Amino acid sequence: MPSEDKSVEAGVYVTFATLGILEPTTALECLAVRLARAIDAAKYAKDLPPLSMQLRQTMMEVAQQPAPTTDAVETMAERY
Repeated sequence: MPSEDKSVEAGVYVTFATLGILEPTTALECLAVRLARAIDAAKYAKDLPPLSMQLRQTMMEVAQQPAPTTDAVETMAERY
C-alpha cells in the first residue's frame, strides 16, 4: 500500500478494497497500480489525460473480472 493517502495509487487500493481485492494479482490489477503510480509521478500536465483515461478503463475492467472460484492455497492443497 502506498505511503501517501492523497495519491492516485491510494485511491486504486481503496477501490480494490471495495471490490474485495486484498492485493493486486491479475494483470489488470497490476496494470491499474502501475498506471496510478505513473499518474502520481507525472511531471507534466500533458501526460495526465491519456494515463487517466487508461486507468479509468482498466479499473472498469477490473470491476468486471470474474471472481476467483478457488484461491492459491486450495489449488496448492489439491496438487499435493
